[in-house]
Amino acid sequence: MVKKTLAIIVAILLCTAALMSCSGQGKEDSSSEAASSVEAASEETEVSSDPAEGTSAEAASADDASGSTEPEGVPHGPEDFSYGLTDNGFFDGIRAQDYIDIPDFSSHHIAKSDLEPTDEDIEQSISMLLSEYPEQITDRLVEDGDYVNIDYAGYMDGVQFDNGTAQGANVTAGSAEFIDDFLTQIIGHMPGETMDVKVTFPDPYQNNPDFAGKDAVFVVTINYIHGTPELTDEWVSKNLDGIRAKLYDDTIENAEDIRRIFHDYFYDRNMNEQLDKYMTEEVKAREIPQSILDISKKIMDINLYLNYGMTAQDFLDQGYASEEEINETYVLESTASLLYQAIAEQEGWTDISEADYGEVTDGEDAQELIGIYGKGYISKYVISHRAADYIVNHFTIEE
Repeated sequence: MVKKTLAIIVAILLCTAALMSCSGQGKEDSSSEAASSVEAASEETEVSSDPAEGTSAEAASADDASGSTEPEGVPHGPEDFSYGLTDNGFFDGIRAQDYIDIPDFSSHHIAKSDLEPTDEDIEQSISMLLSEYPEQITDRLVEDGDYVNIDYAGYMDGVQFDNGTAQGANVTAGSAEFIDDFLTQIIGHMPGETMDVKVTFPDPYQNNPDFAGKDAVFVVTINYIHGTPELTDEWVSKNLDGIRAKLYDDTIENAEDIRRIFHDYFYDRNMNEQLDKYMTEEVKAREIPQSILDISKKIMDINLYLNYGMTAQDFLDQGYASEEEINETYVLESTASLLYQAIAEQEGWTDISEADYGEVTDGEDAQELIGIYGKGYISKYVISHRAADYIVNHFTIEE
């Protein structure tokens, strides 16, 4: 399985499905960003759906919630993340095999068809990736449904009116985004062409009653048609560095590699779901020491607060979760942690090195991570990854 990036370590490590609907036991592929098109900040001008409403793009500024304020009353230093953990990521003073049995994972059967991604999943992800590399088409006529970049200025009785001008507006030809048949009239025209678009404002016209029922002319320049490239080896080679960065994979060489990455992402995601279900429904501890429940609660509160500005108690107080659900979450996380440690004890994973940190943090500086989260927390994360792989690698996959 491909490793998570550090960006989602804190958000997911101790967050389980019972409370936050996210996977706390399995692993999520770092290419998940790619699968959701590696959301990039758009540099395109956003315009009103009505050319007479005002069209200048306004940048909304917001403070970065992460790091702008420290969580009041919720400690979050390395000594807190690693609270109750030894440097090798074990619960201090706890032998996990005294509290949980390691199941025969091979007795759990999964149909391979339940793991294989659909063609639709893969093709949709590829389309989203390709859309991050738009091409400007200037050598054909605008067709119905094209995504087109235009400039326009509105005139009434030969006089240009306010709030009817835009530069670099992105519109869909033939749609009803603008008044009357404005965007239908650009169909059949060529990029680089300037034309008059004649419209009549509706009556009544709430946005500007003075315009109701009046005729107007918009001088429109078609700049280009947005195009989406095809996934070819040539395209991959042309954009290789950016693609590798987006998909977190320096081994990419061609189009087939990209298909492989998306296939593996969805396969791993489906396996995560199977693992979650298995851990929730079939894995039970004989006993969970209170100290482990306390550690799970402490670290989960830190993670929830840092990522959502709320503790588990806040979720309870505001009705987002019941006390039963919250307690179940602590039990599920504690049970998973006990099983992972039991596997580590059995397999002899007792000395976590800096190289081991790198295997699950995409090469992040180990000392920097330890300074933020403490050695115990990062070591526990390594163990969790190894144990999750160990479990799914022992499942029986049926053709």
